[in-house]
Amino acid sequence: MNKVKPMDYVFANSFIGNYTRFLMTRKDLMRIASARDLETAGQILREFGYGDARELTDGRNIEEYLKKERKDLKEKIFKTVPDPEVFRFDLLPYDYHNVKICLKSELLEKAVDPEKDLIGDGSIPPERLIQLVRDRNSSFLSPQMRKGVSDALDMYNRSRDPQYIDLVLDRACYREMLDAAEETGVEFLTGFVKVRIDAANLGMFLRLRQLGRPWSFFRDVYLEGGNIPFQLLVSAWEEPYARAAERLDPYGFREAMAEGGRILKETGSFSAFEKLRDDAVMKYVRDAKYIPVGPEPVQGYWYAKSKEIDNLRIALTGNFYGFSEASVEERLRETYV
Repeated sequence: MNKVKPMDYVFANSFIGNYTRFLMTRKDLMRIASARDLETAGQILREFGYGDARELTDGRNIEEYLKKERKDLKEKIFKTVPDPEVFRFDLLPYDYHNVKICLKSELLEKAVDPEKDLIGDGSIPPERLIQLVRDRNSSFLSPQMRKGVSDALDMYNRSRDPQYIDLVLDRACYREMLDAAEETGVEFLTGFVKVRIDAANLGMFLRLRQLGRPWSFFRDVYLEGGNIPFQLLVSAWEEPYARAAERLDPYGFREAMAEGGRILKETGSFSAFEKLRDDAVMKYVRDAKYIPVGPEPVQGYWYAKSKEIDNLRIALTGNFYGFSEASVEERLRETYV
């Protein structure tokens, strides 16, 4: 891949910038949650550029509606940018997710339904991926994914534990994402992947601690390539969450660890931590708004819109089931605007 030239993105920045103006705030999302019904919510969504919302007349089709919007988002980005390969790393988590589902379904002798079980937002169509994995036709997979599949199967055959499929392929996924971002030569994109690696490592850090596991278990699942050193987290293994949070201040995750850890200790729920962790990633992405030209504003919009769709799932589901406004609002992630 050639190094990215920011001026090649003048048109893309202008085009995407028009859509950025329609991103929703938390107040807008709460209008959706408190609308009279889903039909009214669909009318509000049209104010923000969303398409026909006939699926919302039946709450059971909320997921179908959001899936359509996510597909439209990807197509909009890839039709606009001068070199879609720059953003290839954004698709990798979906491809790897689908590979994991295909492998585990095969090993556990369960059929895979590409519509229900797989995510269609990756670079490889789900139906095609099912065939590639089933036939062990790795010639169409990236070298990193090919090795990941081989290593995952080897670990499973030795352990008979499907969990190793997730662990091995997650490591391969983040490694390939980081390599792809670094190839662009864009510091913001590389930093974005590093922050996501940190977020994944902190999630595993808390889960293993909550299970009472020794730090040696963490060594097997820690993802290389992030900003937070392995030794820093090992040093904080026995510390109270508030003290561990102080160590994370330079990396932007202090609040996630302090407040999320406190609530986890009191209630056993990871929800608060996961929300605050996602908010920390969004705070990093918001810096894209201050970069005048280049792939950064495009990446910022793509991530922002993706998280907006995730927030809409919370708001629309809350509306359909009659959740209280307070209950919906506490679940909403930070918005881009």
